[in-house]
Amino acid sequence: MFHLPTKHYLLLASFLASFSLAQTAYAGTVMGAATSDLQMTQSIALVNETTTSAPSAPEASTTVLESTQATEKTAMSAEEKLAMQQKAMAHLKAMLSVKKKNAAAKKITPYEQLVKLAFKGKGENGINSYEDAAKVFCQQARDDNDAEAQYAMGWMHAHGKGFNQDNNVAALFYHKAAAQNHYRATKALIDFKGNEALAQTPECMLPDEPEEPLRAEFELAPAGSNGNPFYERGPIFEIVDRLAPQYHIETDLAMAFIKVESNFNPRATSPKNAQGLMQLIPATARRFGVRDSYDPEQNIKGGLAYLQWLMAYYEGDVRLVAAAYNAGEGAVDRYKGIPPYRETKNYVHKIYKLYRKSYHPFKEDLLVGERSTIIQASYSN
Repeated sequence: MFHLPTKHYLLLASFLASFSLAQTAYAGTVMGAATSDLQMTQSIALVNETTTSAPSAPEASTTVLESTQATEKTAMSAEEKLAMQQKAMAHLKAMLSVKKKNAAAKKITPYEQLVKLAFKGKGENGINSYEDAAKVFCQQARDDNDAEAQYAMGWMHAHGKGFNQDNNVAALFYHKAAAQNHYRATKALIDFKGNEALAQTPECMLPDEPEEPLRAEFELAPAGSNGNPFYERGPIFEIVDRLAPQYHIETDLAMAFIKVESNFNPRATSPKNAQGLMQLIPATARRFGVRDSYDPEQNIKGGLAYLQWLMAYYEGDVRLVAAAYNAGEGAVDRYKGIPPYRETKNYVHKIYKLYRKSYHPFKEDLLVGERSTIIQASYSN
């Protein structure tokens, strides 16, 4: 125990009062804790400097002891607060990491898909072109009454992306989305030159019709050219029969696709701008090096190349190949089978009725390690 002269005691008491106020002002932050530690060090130094051998009242030592204990308690509290802040920061980082992962896993909206396509990028879920988007969004607009998809369909019709430009059909979709309080659709209708009353409802928006079930005996029936031919041996047949073996595709299968796609019309053009005998959309034509889709030989080469690729991708499953030729492989993979589109289901049915086989040999050294996950999953089950 040590003793202080009275004047030193008064000086120390005044300092401790000031120190207490300063400590309170900084108590809520780490900087305050550091400042309090500095002030505590200064107070101890001052006490050491003013300490003498002269005796003092017992009350003085008691007050100093209580003040020192309070200071230590406050310092510990600051350390605890710092630990809590560090713990909170770690928790926040964890939350942000989870939020980032959730954002990455979030399904991309039709509007975001269009933005990506507009900037020459690729979307998700197999949507790599406006033609792909048209098939997916129309189905969502009809079956799910999805306002985002309805707006996207309106935008595509208004700008001629994936469809021929048609402001009346665009107005039809904009009104459907606006009825669900879709902001962009409502804004688009301001001064929009289109009349929904004059619009012809797109085929994909029409209700499904009952389909004739596939018959099991088709599996055992002979191919078209050996039984009841659905085509004549004319110029188109001669081109197909000459080129098909080069792509490991049977002539009957190629002729079935041409029959369903264009009914053997080299100048056929669909509303979605699919062209020629095998109805190649511009993106597919570019993909397989076709410069003129209305040239029968070029068109057939492009169609055969695509069929060869699909046949390897789906390992000879004719129904999946037909579905992918119509709706795109992205849609088939997304639905893990034939997509629930009326057009696609009817298309597969038509091909199957003509070709009458569910399996076709494929080029086994093509797309090794890159084949559809649907096939891989079927092997693992």
